[in-house]
Amino acid sequence: MPLFLLLAFILTTLPPLSGAEFAVQAIMAEKLHPTNSSEASTPAASPNNQHYQFDLKSMISKENLKGVLLVGFRISAILGLLVALWIGINRLIGYQLGVSSSLKKLKYFPVKDSEPSAIIKTLAPIIRSACHWGLIIMASLMILVELNINIIPIIYSFSVIGLAVGFGAQTLVKDLINGFLTLIEGNMAVGETVTIGTFNGVVESISLRCILLRHDTGELQTIPFSEVTSVINRSRDYSIAIIHFTVDFRADLTKVYEALNQTYQQLHSDPIFGYMIKEKIKISGVTKFTDIGIHIGASIKTTSDPSKTFVNAFNSQLQQNIIKFDIPTPLNHLLLQKI
Repeated sequence: MPLFLLLAFILTTLPPLSGAEFAVQAIMAEKLHPTNSSEASTPAASPNNQHYQFDLKSMISKENLKGVLLVGFRISAILGLLVALWIGINRLIGYQLGVSSSLKKLKYFPVKDSEPSAIIKTLAPIIRSACHWGLIIMASLMILVELNINIIPIIYSFSVIGLAVGFGAQTLVKDLINGFLTLIEGNMAVGETVTIGTFNGVVESISLRCILLRHDTGELQTIPFSEVTSVINRSRDYSIAIIHFTVDFRADLTKVYEALNQTYQQLHSDPIFGYMIKEKIKISGVTKFTDIGIHIGASIKTTSDPSKTFVNAFNSQLQQNIIKFDIPTPLNHLLLQKI
């Protein structure tokens, strides 16, 4: 394969030869040099036969056949190089996606895709599409050059069409520019939970023009980049698990704090949720008083948890410890008053 690619590169860099030029030269030589005496002694053929014999001779002449074969070989080399690069790009992108998926499986509790994996999943379709279209355009232009077709007017035509589209579709141009900048900055990636304006959901796909956002209820929304003014990414770096609950005025705060610490220790020793904890629990204490009771607050720094998995597990364990330590709740107080 490397030898074939080198040969194709050398052939494509040579000046183009056209079989049509050799055909024209053969025709002109036949007209300028009429047949000799030996040829004249041959019996005359009909006009149709003369025309047929003349065309056949010019077509199968040595120079004409050489030019046609060389041009055909060059076009075949261009197509072969196109197919080789096409397959190479697909395999490279597929390999990168496979590596990112393998790295993700090494995690014990992957709450979300890792950041490199999400970026690869986001950029892979765009890079593949851009490379494929670029290869097709370059191969088409190279084949036209080999056929002795002037490609400068074609390039000028595409330039004029591009300017017309740019002036007539300013919103589309704005979408493409914003999409390109978003991909470069890496503000979001496929699989991440984001808030775009007033819409919340998981990024399902990103193109240069729009974002496909999957809502919690299953709806799929298309948001053009021209309408994206602000993005809140809930899947990057870390999350803060906010713990907030209310106890009765007669509750012993020492038992309340002990219940919080014991709940934290139980989740910290868990092989699943312990992986998510980044910092120790911070107990804010009594945050406010209301007619219902005393409000207690705490917070824990965890890995990014947009689905609130850690908070839900902590609250479930805390409820059991509140019963274990016999901590009165506002509901118990209200029930006792009614009795």
